[in-house]
Amino acid sequence: MLKGKWNQKSCSDDSVWEGDYRIPEGCGNNLVLSLESFWCSFQVLLDGEELYSYEDAHEVKGTNRQWIQLPDKAAGETLTLRLWGRKELAEQTMKGNTYLGEKGAVFYQFFKDNLYALILGVEALLLSCVLLLYSIYLRHHSTGSIYRGTEYLTGFVLLTGIWIVTDSQFVQILAGKTGLISLISFVSFMVMPLFLLLFVQEVMIRRRRSLDILCILFLANLAVCLLVYLLRILPLFRCLLGTHFLIILSVGVVLKCGIEEITRYHNTEIRLIIAGFGILSLFGCAALGVFYYNPSYGYSYLFSAGMIFFVAFLAVAAIKKIYYHLEQSACMEVYRNLAYVDAMTCLANRNAFTEDQQKEKPAVNIAYLVFDINNLKMVNDQYGHQEGDKLIQNAADSIRNAFDRLGKCYRIGGDEFVVVIQEISEKEIEREIRRWEICVQKINRTRLLPMEIAWGFALRESADIPEKEVFAEADANMYHRKQAMKNRMRN
Repeated sequence: MLKGKWNQKSCSDDSVWEGDYRIPEGCGNNLVLSLESFWCSFQVLLDGEELYSYEDAHEVKGTNRQWIQLPDKAAGETLTLRLWGRKELAEQTMKGNTYLGEKGAVFYQFFKDNLYALILGVEALLLSCVLLLYSIYLRHHSTGSIYRGTEYLTGFVLLTGIWIVTDSQFVQILAGKTGLISLISFVSFMVMPLFLLLFVQEVMIRRRRSLDILCILFLANLAVCLLVYLLRILPLFRCLLGTHFLIILSVGVVLKCGIEEITRYHNTEIRLIIAGFGILSLFGCAALGVFYYNPSYGYSYLFSAGMIFFVAFLAVAAIKKIYYHLEQSACMEVYRNLAYVDAMTCLANRNAFTEDQQKEKPAVNIAYLVFDINNLKMVNDQYGHQEGDKLIQNAADSIRNAFDRLGKCYRIGGDEFVVVIQEISEKEIEREIRRWEICVQKINRTRLLPMEIAWGFALRESADIPEKEVFAEADANMYHRKQAMKNRMRN
């Protein structure tokens, strides 16, 4: 390896940089020079005669590897590497991973040094396929939004694999289109954090505006970077500073939101995910430091190690979640026979609602959401009680999947449901209701007779107001909406 072995020489032109290396005697024939260049043009000379040249005047082809066949009996002669471009890029190229030796030995050494990228890329592809199949299963068997988090995680894992493989130059050897591959590598790196933020947003109880803003900033950053790249204003690697800044900012925001989820909202399921994210962030920041110091030192090794830890923490979290649901399913069989669970929907029943209302709640901002199914009697009369029961179960599924993570859901009558949520604002309630309405629309795609549900809510903003009054206000708001829906149908 010629890393750090070039004897650098000064040139009269400040934009030209040279380095010499004398090939040792006895190196044999069929020699190959495998040179890693960093966004610059260069020329290779053997005893003063040009052997190979590479042009990247606009700095658009990225970091790439060139394989240069040396003539027979090149041993003992002097190789000269002449570079054009920025000083820091020329120095990085001279300090990069350059191999010299017999063709088979050089390729074997390159393959061994980059084997980790191929392994991680294949593993990421397989894992993303498994996650994709799982998300498809959830999409067809779950009425909630849990499948979205799995889809976002699939995108993050897949983009990570693409970035690791394209950044390692394996694909360049096979395809040869260095500019296109470099562009794919940069775009995948810029989009990766977006999918990770969307995944984190889905696993949190409270939707965070700060995470939404970060997602918009990442999209805007990608658009600006591609624009300046296409207009040849700046090379892509010059645009990375903004992406790196957003990544570091995202680390702080996600960790802050994650700690708040655990301490304030008791979201214990997110602990392992935040811990894994913290380790990934630590390795990622270390990789950024290495990248700015000297990219040839293998910054991707650090990020790959952090990615392994992150996936491991996600796997443990997934296993615990599966175990929890199995345990809950076993408990549910017991609770079906108890007085506080509705057997048809597995929601808490009116007895539980009445008893919970009598308990004192420390929170001031307590919201009551009341739901009532429209036309249940008509469905029972015209289509039978079996179809009516299915309508009730579909309504319960939509309410459970939309609000169970926020508060407690009850079925207090044949067609009436209540959700009680603590520590929530009016804007958050309206946002969650919109998400619930999307869930209802999804269920309606599978039903012959569309499901219509009237709703109303009220928020207690003072501890002096009895909860029963808040419930009565929410119930009244629901009936006003129900009457309005009936009037629209008549008109």
